[in-house]
Amino acid sequence: MKTSNSKLCMATIAALVLISQATLATGKAKPIETVPNLDLKSYVGVWREYAFIPFYFERMCVLDTTAEYSILEDGRVSVKNSCVDKDGEVQVANGIAKIPDPKVASKLKVTFAKIFGKWIFTPGGDYWIMEVGANYEYALLGSPDRKYSWILSRTPQLERSLLVRLAEKLRDAGYNPCDLMLTPQTGGNKERASLCTLTQ
Repeated sequence: MKTSNSKLCMATIAALVLISQATLATGKAKPIETVPNLDLKSYVGVWREYAFIPFYFERMCVLDTTAEYSILEDGRVSVKNSCVDKDGEVQVANGIAKIPDPKVASKLKVTFAKIFGKWIFTPGGDYWIMEVGANYEYALLGSPDRKYSWILSRTPQLERSLLVRLAEKLRDAGYNPCDLMLTPQTGGNKERASLCTLTQ
């Protein structure tokens, strides 16, 4: 199995440009609600993507999409996104996240763009944490424009009752939960199908 960094990284940067543009275009939209007291130390670690709204960044991913976060000495968060493509190669994108408002740790700005050794947050993506499990075993994320959303899990599987509730929360927040697609994971989802196949 080969590992490739460039494809996923370039795709991620392009996606962040689109996210940034979409956020500007919908700047008057009411912000989604986020976790009021996020414990960042409990949140970091490895997450499996359970479901997501498809976009350019993950066009080549067919299996085992993950995100790994760790806190850096300066308080920012390193980001490592990876997945397996159709050729069996592992695609990796490395980035960094910052928290613009230290009082709201659940609102992160993420970038995968680096110029002359410096991270550039314009363009950058807003990743807002809408909910986490009591033991940080799952997470629901969104973006201020409601065009992007993710359900993350520490394990390949989640209970249907939880998914039904998260789908309802997404609907209440202005999303169409049927727009989220299941992410194929080893030991979990087998096919890329709508979240609604499990919640309706």
